[in-house]
Amino acid sequence: MSQCKPWWKEPWPWLLISGPAMAMMGCAVTIWVAMQHADRPIVDGVVRQGLVIRQAATSAGAVTSAAAMAAAMAPATAAATAVATEAATAAATAAATAAATTAATTAAAAVATQHARDAVNSHAVARP
Repeated sequence: MSQCKPWWKEPWPWLLISGPAMAMMGCAVTIWVAMQHADRPIVDGVVRQGLVIRQAATSAGAVTSAAAMAAAMAPATAAATAVATEAATAAATAAATAAATTAATTAAAAVATQHARDAVNSHAVARP
């Protein structure tokens, strides 16, 4: 008979435990880095938190912080306006093209229907 080893002397439990243990250590390191390296202000009174630019805690220079925030957001606002203008122009062009195509198709169908009626009427009259 073979003697069973205790579980801590087997490699498989340690392999299975190592994945979650490394994830927990990585989480702890990430939290520590986030706490040690806070977001720096871009301009007085304006702070960037990820992709969002927000006004920092109110201070004596609240008026200048609003102006600084507007200045910091100006490139993003200009880019968003350009994209919206392009999208609106494309949508208007597509709508105008669709309306013109529909009108031309309707007019062509009306002309074809009238020609068919004229042809039927002319043959009906020509017969004795």
